[in-house]
Amino acid sequence: MSVRAGDVQPSAAGTYYATTWASVANRTCASTSCSSRGTLAANTTYVINCWVYGQTVTAEGYTNNVWLQVRWTDWSVGYSSAIYFKGDKYGNLPLSAQC
Repeated sequence: MSVRAGDVQPSAAGTYYATTWASVANRTCASTSCSSRGTLAANTTYVINCWVYGQTVTAEGYTNNVWLQVRWTDWSVGYSSAIYFKGDKYGNLPLSAQC
């Protein structure tokens, strides 16, 4: 299942946007061992609640343990490694956006 920008809740106060640069799995927790909720499409902007520390991932020449919490239209959430989002190691979210 692929997730589109329209599949996530529009931004509200206290939320952020982040854009993927490659496709990435969206999981039920901040670990590759958790179930997949689907795949976030490359070069697509998503609504993000916050970031968390999770499993350390090494991919695409990077190593990072930051995961972004993506908000779905039903207000449920999933987690994707920040490696796959444009910007810094936090997907350009501020440090204060930690969950």
